[in-house]
Amino acid sequence: MLANRVNGKCRQIVLTTMMFACIAVMCRAAEPDSIEPPSVESVRALLQEQNNLQMRFDWSKVEKLPKAVVPILIAEFRRYKNQELYGSPPDVVLRHYTLAGNINRPRLTNTQIISFWQQWWTNHKSENRHLWKAQAFRRCTALLPKHKDRAYYKKNYQEFRGICHTLALIPENVELLIEAGAMARTLSQDALDNVVRAIGWTRNQQGTPFVIECIESDGFKVEWAAIVEALPLLADKRSIGPLVDYVNTHAHKNEYCCCSTAIDTLSRIGSPRLRHTFRNWIVQDRFKAIRHHAIIGFSRIAMKDDISDLISWRMQLPLKWKRKDGLERPRYNEIDRRLVAFDDEALPALLRFPDVSDADSRALQADLAFSILQSKQEHAEASDHQVQPYVSLLRVATDRTEISRTVQLVGRLKSKTATPALLSLYLKHRQGHSNKPISDICEALRRIKDPTCVETVSKYWYSPPFDAGGPGGCVGRGRMGVGSMEILQAITGQNLPDNQTLWMEWLAKNWPPKKAKEH
Repeated sequence: MLANRVNGKCRQIVLTTMMFACIAVMCRAAEPDSIEPPSVESVRALLQEQNNLQMRFDWSKVEKLPKAVVPILIAEFRRYKNQELYGSPPDVVLRHYTLAGNINRPRLTNTQIISFWQQWWTNHKSENRHLWKAQAFRRCTALLPKHKDRAYYKKNYQEFRGICHTLALIPENVELLIEAGAMARTLSQDALDNVVRAIGWTRNQQGTPFVIECIESDGFKVEWAAIVEALPLLADKRSIGPLVDYVNTHAHKNEYCCCSTAIDTLSRIGSPRLRHTFRNWIVQDRFKAIRHHAIIGFSRIAMKDDISDLISWRMQLPLKWKRKDGLERPRYNEIDRRLVAFDDEALPALLRFPDVSDADSRALQADLAFSILQSKQEHAEASDHQVQPYVSLLRVATDRTEISRTVQLVGRLKSKTATPALLSLYLKHRQGHSNKPISDICEALRRIKDPTCVETVSKYWYSPPFDAGGPGGCVGRGRMGVGSMEILQAITGQNLPDNQTLWMEWLAKNWPPKKAKEH
């Protein structure tokens, strides 16, 4: 009755809920191990109703059902063979079905996995594991190559990928995967890619020789994305030598992407003895095509003694990495994060770095120093000589982000050398320069607490067009007004009155402090 009263999608939702509720009720009485599956006819009737409504089956809900229901649902999926209606292939379901920790569902044994896939392909309940190992892979992979029907090829490709992913759940299955890879090498690159990835997921180093062999395969070239995913998971030092040889041999050829991926893999395996190799790639001209990748990789394995060199190489890289099509890639965030991790060594080295002439390098220097300072609970104090390059940058910078970051940096360094430049930016903002980040400027002046800026800031405590009110009127509520109040309160230690006239009278009597006048 309820289903007849609702229309459209509401009716579909109600029927779907009823279907899962019915299945759960049929299976609730029995224990998980001794459960009797509901009749095929009852599940089929519910699925047929869903089919009539042209609803897409939600495989994610299968995990909430009793274990015995899953094979029936998968059998019905095979019966209808309608991916548009039934969604993802059952290899996704099988991963839910086998992973440990699911709702009161023990992890399946290797024998159960094999038995399940055996039924999936052949509907033949053979317990001969070796027969299955020899025949099932061949039966699956034989369907892969060059089939004219795209949907048919995709369906069988999903089957092959599903078995590789499922076998990878158990490390001992690496031998099966190596055998599958030997077959896949003569069939298609997609099949070989999935085998390599699955070998990596086993984390069983017995599969390392096969993955290394795929780097220089005579047949299909395995995707480097699969190699870079597999080798770090295997974490086998035996893969270091072949990858280093590959980069040394191919860096000057048109295999830039493969070499950069090999470098990425080596750095993620993470052996300190590779530092010397990475240094050679960075400093030698014949490796200049991969130099920036080598610097990124070197940052991952760098130690405290390498920080000065790493800063020097980082400063030689462009502020932004431009691609050939003219678009800008992000900054070299990974190197910067590594420098932040070594903040105690990196910040002094960065502040000691010789002054650079171009604005981009100074902006990069300020950006790195600020990132490091952000990670420190107590901000380091810097000498006037060390702060001067950033003050120079403030005078010539035009980009709002660059100005903001540099202003924040000099504020955290708390050097009074920066006060004139900050006051200049403060006044330019009042004059209508919208690219001057007034909140950051006021925050920097508040941190520095330079008494020489009190008289200037007091004049513009609130000013149109940024703040309401006028001389003798109410206190301004804009960003400049609030920021100026905080500067004056931090320096003088006074609570400001409600109008400027009273404040200027107090200032005339009490500022500068008497001790300062005596000097």
